[in-house]
Amino acid sequence: MSNNNVKYQSCDPHLYYNYSDFSNIKEIGEGKFGKVYRAERRNSEQYFVLKSLNFDKDIFEEIVREEINLQRAVDVHDKIIRFLGITNSNSEKLLVMEYADNGSLQDYLKQTFNKLTWNNKYELAFQLAYAVSFLHNKKIVHRDLNSSNVLVHQNNIKLANFGLLKRIKMVSESQLFDAIPYIDPQKLIDKNFSLNERSDVYSIGVLLWEISSGKRPFCDVSYDCNLAKKISQGRREEIVSGTPIEYSNLYTKCWNNKQNNRPTIKQVVEKLKEIKENPIFINVNKNLENITKESNKHDDYEGCNVMFQIKIMKHASHELILERLSSLELNLHDKLSNIREKLKKDNDIMNDTLSFANSSMTEIAREDEKEIILKEIIDAENNTLYLIEPDYDFLINKLKLEYGHTISLDRANKKAFKITGYDITEIADAPKCTEINLKEGQFMEKDIFLFEDIDTNKRTNNSTCTVIEYSKVSLKFKTEPNPEFIKAVKDAIESKDPRKFRKITEEFGKFVPKEEVILGARAYFVNTNSSNSSKNCTKYTNLKLIGGKKFISKDFNKKEWLNSLEEFRNWDCIKIKNPISIFKLLPEDLRKEIFLLVGKKILYLSTEIYEFKLNKPGNHENLKLKNIPKDILETLKDEVAECSIFATVVDKNRMNNDIFNCQIFWPPNQEPKLIIHCIQKKFKERKCKLKIMIMITGYDMNFNFDRPDFNIQFKVESHNFNASDNQTQERLLAADSSHCFGIPVLRKLDDSANSLIIGHHFYNFGNERTGLYTYSYCSKNNCYDHLPDFTFHTFVILDYSSNCSEMSSFNHSKFIKNILTKHDSLKPKFISLYSTTKENDWNKYGPIFLKQKSNGLNGVIIKYFASKNKISKDNFKYAYFDPSQEKDLISYMENLKTK
Repeated sequence: MSNNNVKYQSCDPHLYYNYSDFSNIKEIGEGKFGKVYRAERRNSEQYFVLKSLNFDKDIFEEIVREEINLQRAVDVHDKIIRFLGITNSNSEKLLVMEYADNGSLQDYLKQTFNKLTWNNKYELAFQLAYAVSFLHNKKIVHRDLNSSNVLVHQNNIKLANFGLLKRIKMVSESQLFDAIPYIDPQKLIDKNFSLNERSDVYSIGVLLWEISSGKRPFCDVSYDCNLAKKISQGRREEIVSGTPIEYSNLYTKCWNNKQNNRPTIKQVVEKLKEIKENPIFINVNKNLENITKESNKHDDYEGCNVMFQIKIMKHASHELILERLSSLELNLHDKLSNIREKLKKDNDIMNDTLSFANSSMTEIAREDEKEIILKEIIDAENNTLYLIEPDYDFLINKLKLEYGHTISLDRANKKAFKITGYDITEIADAPKCTEINLKEGQFMEKDIFLFEDIDTNKRTNNSTCTVIEYSKVSLKFKTEPNPEFIKAVKDAIESKDPRKFRKITEEFGKFVPKEEVILGARAYFVNTNSSNSSKNCTKYTNLKLIGGKKFISKDFNKKEWLNSLEEFRNWDCIKIKNPISIFKLLPEDLRKEIFLLVGKKILYLSTEIYEFKLNKPGNHENLKLKNIPKDILETLKDEVAECSIFATVVDKNRMNNDIFNCQIFWPPNQEPKLIIHCIQKKFKERKCKLKIMIMITGYDMNFNFDRPDFNIQFKVESHNFNASDNQTQERLLAADSSHCFGIPVLRKLDDSANSLIIGHHFYNFGNERTGLYTYSYCSKNNCYDHLPDFTFHTFVILDYSSNCSEMSSFNHSKFIKNILTKHDSLKPKFISLYSTTKENDWNKYGPIFLKQKSNGLNGVIIKYFASKNKISKDNFKYAYFDPSQEKDLISYMENLKTK
C-alpha cells in the first residue's frame, strides 16, 4: 500500500479498497476527468463505480480530501451518489462511488420516455429539485447540473459530480461545449463569472424541459460558440406540445437570463410539490393550434377569443427575457388598453413598465393603445403576443442617474460612475397623499433634494405642505467608478494636497446612491387656508412637480397627472436609497490612500448630562455613551477607522472639594463606556450631576471633506502600558508638538482596578520633544498604587489653517457649527497639564488633578494629594482645547491656581 493510501486509511479505515478485490470490471463511459467503470466486489452482490481521474498526485489528493468533506455533509441524503473511497490500479488512480443501475438521466429518458406518465415526470423533477435544495441548504453549489451528471437508480434521481466541479477551470473548452445548454448564460457572457445557487436553478430549468421532452436541449444543432452566443442572447428550447402550463411556466422562470428573475430552489421545490399533488393535464398547445385555425376561418368574427403565447423581449436587442403560455382567452378585436387591464388583473406578467409590440418588434406608444386592436399586432404565424421591456438606458441618461449630487443637492457636472447592470422591481403601492406642517420643519425629513424650489419664507403659521407620491419601480444596479473620476482621485493623492478632494466633490458630486433609486413622481404644494373661503377649500401655491405631466399651479389636475405616469418615460428619480460618498465607489487601496493623506478627523462631538449616586468610597461609575448616532456607532466598530474617544467632565453641582476624573472602558468587540471616579479627601455620599463632553476621532469613513474641522491637522498616538509593580511610567511622544491632551483606555476592569485612577501630565524632554508621565492613584485609599494594563491615547495637534503666532491663541471660526449637538454656558474643556520644571524634575510631584469650575478659564484649579513635594503654581502650566468654540479654540500655557 502506498504512503498516500496509508494517509487516507488513517482518516477512515474503510476508505481504501484493494483493487484486487474488484472483478468483472467493465468500462461504461468516459467523463470530463477520465473513464468510468462498473465493477463487482468479492463476496458482495453489489455493483460499484470506479472513476479514474487524469490529474497529478497533488490535485488527486485535493479532490479526495474535498470528496471526504462533502460526503460528511451530504451522506444522510438518499438522492446523492455516495463517495465510498479510493483504489489504485497499476496505471490509474480511481474513486470508488455508489452505482446507479439506470445510468444517467439522459440514458434513462432514452430508454423509458414513452412509458413515463406526467406523474412520473413530476416525480423525477421533484426529486431532482429536492436533492439540489439539500445541497443549497448545506451551502454547496453543484455548478454542473446536466443530464449526464444526474443519475437514476431504481427509477429514483441521484446527483453526482458536485464535488469535482470546483475543478471546472481545468476542463478544456471542447469538453465544456458538451454542457453549453445547461450553463448559466452569465457564465457564457463572462468567463470570470462565479457560478452560484441561481446558476443551479437555471440548469434545473433546462433539465425540467428535458424531462418533459425526453431529448437533450438543442439536440439538432452543434454545441459550439454560435449556440452559446444565441443562448446568452435569450434563445431557449420551444415548449413541448402538451406540456401543462404550470410546469412550463416554472421552467421558463428558472431559465430566465437574469439571475434575480429566477426563483430560488426552495420556490422550485414548493411549486413542483404543488403541481405533483394537484395535477391538471391540459394540452394547451393543441388547444391553441385549434383555436388559431378556427380564428383564421372566421377572420371577421367580432367575438373571436384566442389563447396566446406571450413573449417579453428586451427593447434594443430584442433578446428574449420571458416566455409563457397564457391561460387567458383574449378577444382579437379588443382595444390594447382593455387587453392591458385584463392582463394586469388576471396575469402576473403585465405591468406599467411593459409596452405592446407588433410582430416586427415595433413598440406601441401608450397613447395609441386606445386606438389599436389586438389583431393588428399579433404574430399570427406563431400565435404570439409580444411585450417589450422598457429601455431604461433612456431614463438613466435622461435623469443623469450616473451623476453624483453636490453639497447643494444639485446634480454634478461630471459623471461619477457607470451603471453596469440593473434590475427592475415594480412597486405595487397606490399613490400616497400626506400633509406636513411646514412650521415644524418636518418636510425636510428623509427627503434628499426635492424641496429647494418651494418658497417657505412666505408661508403663514397655518401653512402645510401637501405631498403626493407615486412610486412606480425600484431600480437596483451595479456600478463601477468612472475612469475620469479615478484619475482625479489619483492626481489628488499624488499632489499630497487634501484640499483637492473638496474640488473633486464639487465636480463629481458628494454622494451617490449605494445601489438603488426609486422612480416615479412627486407633487408638492404649500397649502394656505384662506379665511375668505370655506374650510374645505384649499388654495395651492408653490407647486413643484418631479415627474409626470407638467402643470402650473392653478391648472393642476391630479387624475390627469397620475394617468401620465402610466408612460415610463414620464418618470423621474424621486428617492435615492442609502446615499453614500462617491469615494466609497473606489477600490479599497485608493480609499486607504485617501484616509492616510487626509488624516484623522473629529467625527463626533457632544455634551451630555449624566446623573448617578455616589454611595461608597473608591467606587467608580460605568456610563454608556448617550445619544450617539447610528452611523457613528458603526464607525466605532470598524477597525479601519481607528477611532479614539476623549472625554472631559464638569461637576454641575459645583462641590469645591470633589474632583471628577474620566477614563474610557473599551473591551474588545464591545461598545465603549465612560469610567467616572470621584476623588474626595474624605468620603461623603452625594448625588452626582455631571456635564461630560465626548469627542470621537478617527478616519472619516464617509469621506466628508466639508467638515468644519477639515483644516485642523492632528494625530492620535497610542502607547500601551503593561501592568507592573511601578507606580509611574514615562513615554516620549513621536510627534513634535506640545499642543496635546490625553485619556487612558482600559480593555478590562477587574476588582483590583476598580478604585484606580490613571493620572498624567506632559513635560518638555528637550530638543522640542514632549514627554508623557503617567501614574496610578487609588481613590479608595488616597495613595499611589501599581499601574494596571492600559493604553494611553494622546490627541496631538499638528497644524492649523488659521493665522497663529507661536504660543498665542488660535482662531478657527465656525468650527463647531453642525457638530456640537448640545451646549450651554457651562462648557467642559479638554485640559492639558504641563510641567515647567527643569529636566528630570517632572516626576517629583503628584498625584495631581485638575478641576474645572464653571466660570471659564479662571475656574481651572489644581488639586493634589499625598504629593512628594510642595507644589508651586510656577511648577505647572496648562493649556485647554475647546472644540465647541467658534474662536479661541486653543489657549496655551495659562498659569495655574493651587488649592
